[in-house]
Amino acid sequence: MRQFADCIQQSGLIVIDTVGDRFTWERNNIKEKIDWAFGNEEWNWLWPTAKVHHLSRYGSDHRPLFLNCKPEEVQQRRKTPFRCHAAWLLEEGFIEVVKNAWERGEWLDKVQTFVEEARIWNRNNIGNLSVKKQNLIRRIEGTDRARSRRDN
Repeated sequence: MRQFADCIQQSGLIVIDTVGDRFTWERNNIKEKIDWAFGNEEWNWLWPTAKVHHLSRYGSDHRPLFLNCKPEEVQQRRKTPFRCHAAWLLEEGFIEVVKNAWERGEWLDKVQTFVEEARIWNRNNIGNLSVKKQNLIRRIEGTDRARSRRDN
């Protein structure tokens, strides 16, 4: 371990600040921080507010690391492109949306009608899958944080 620390120091590397659980690896109730992110002085000068996020573990004993170079920038909200989800085919009423959209107009009109009708149908019947997914991920992360504070 001493050789590794000496190598980091001789290379002029600086540890990038972290956010999240301090441990990045866990197995059989043994927890360690074995995953790190480093930058040199020039890199730190270019990205002074960079943070490394220790994300939740999913199916691994390691936490993924997410490097956010500009955490202070707020992402601008833009209209998301239309995506048809395969799961919609299993939902009642979706096939009718498709049939209704393809009954009138030219091909481009049909596509536009389908997109508009599918968005309305999704909003009224399914809801925002991204928000639902984020809520589930937050619940998992909350459970993970609570678990990291206690061993039982």
